[in-house]
Amino acid sequence: MKNRRTLIIAGIGVLLAAVLLTLPRGEPGKPAETGKKASDNRPSASSGSRPGRQDSRGGSPSQARDERTLSSHKPEDLARFIIPLTEARDVTFKGAVGELMRAYKDACHLTRAQALALEIDLPANASNRISFSLENVPFQAALAHIAALAGFSVNSDGLSVTFAPAGDDREVQSVIRVVPGFNAALTAELQRLGISHDGTIAGMAVAAGLIGDGSDISQKLTTLTFNGTAAEMNRLETRIACVVRPVQSKASMKLIHSDRPLDIDPRTAEPAEIRELLESLTNQPGVKVTAAPSIMIKDAHPGDIALVSGDNTNWTGTRISLEVQHSGLAIIAKDRVEYRPETSASSGIRNSGQGVYLSGDPQISLVGVRDGDHLYRVITLEDIDATGAPLGQVATPVPGKPGFVTSPHSGKIIDVQGIPSGTLVADPTFPQEERKFFRVP
Repeated sequence: MKNRRTLIIAGIGVLLAAVLLTLPRGEPGKPAETGKKASDNRPSASSGSRPGRQDSRGGSPSQARDERTLSSHKPEDLARFIIPLTEARDVTFKGAVGELMRAYKDACHLTRAQALALEIDLPANASNRISFSLENVPFQAALAHIAALAGFSVNSDGLSVTFAPAGDDREVQSVIRVVPGFNAALTAELQRLGISHDGTIAGMAVAAGLIGDGSDISQKLTTLTFNGTAAEMNRLETRIACVVRPVQSKASMKLIHSDRPLDIDPRTAEPAEIRELLESLTNQPGVKVTAAPSIMIKDAHPGDIALVSGDNTNWTGTRISLEVQHSGLAIIAKDRVEYRPETSASSGIRNSGQGVYLSGDPQISLVGVRDGDHLYRVITLEDIDATGAPLGQVATPVPGKPGFVTSPHSGKIIDVQGIPSGTLVADPTFPQEERKFFRVP
């Protein structure tokens, strides 16, 4: 029995020695490398390799497009950076600013823009709880209104944002100009928040937390007669400044039929490359370029561009449906394309997609290939005014200072007193040779 136990112990010792001999050994003074397989050839953090895109025609389309269109903007651009929707009910000022920043970063992500690293210094005594629901509002205007609801004004210097007490309880009487759409915007806000009201301008203003029950407000056409406190007037004016006039876009399309692939990668093509390509295709054998009629389209209102023959059901040609929405500094466009060749209308090409456009910049995409025919479409979206002319960037009203606006180019306050709304004016902060224009709101 004793000999058997000895043999077992000796056997175990031999097995342990064999296992130890097979384990990897490090160099003297260095620990053995662990956790990395021989086939793991991923670059180290110091290798300088960039993930995602492999070359100008490699990688996934989404990776290439995201990297190509990732753009940056300046703090002064926040005056026209559209936030699609930000809202909260019964939150602190800190919570309200947090919701606005989330909406801002969401808009940046959606439009493939680099978010600014804003340094927001919140006041320590912001205990007031507020409710708001703002849709399609510039970031700067939204921040000013949220601050006014909590009793503060905004001070911005580059990336630094601070707050100071705003307004007070002193009684004021004033006639305030109301922009078109203010009543509708206030009604929609209260509906989204689920807050009831009596339908009057005074009732809506009280329900939205703009004025108290003891204040007096009445409306006549495009003006409000107000009798209340300075703090309430500040809340009213900042809410009015959040109402942005709807922007129209002109959608133009060109169709390219080619008997071979075009020498361009639609995933990474820049606007200048697309324009150069269109010029080079003129009178090129095997290529046909057709311009479709342009259309005017408003946000969230679908529009159709068609180059067809026949009736609504039995047609041939190309039809594209577009729906646009301004977000951030760009235009988000969803499109659906259908191509029915004359030779076989039942076996056409269908395609759909979504793109991020800057006003005036074309984008190209391959709709599809059929019987050797490569169909491309080039779409250009451009912001226009009511007359169809290209729209200069619109300045932002300065809350509490009628006749003064913030320039969308320089971010500086400009005196536009006496200049009619909609007038295109030159930003006086730029020299003559670098003139930039904006429209008076």
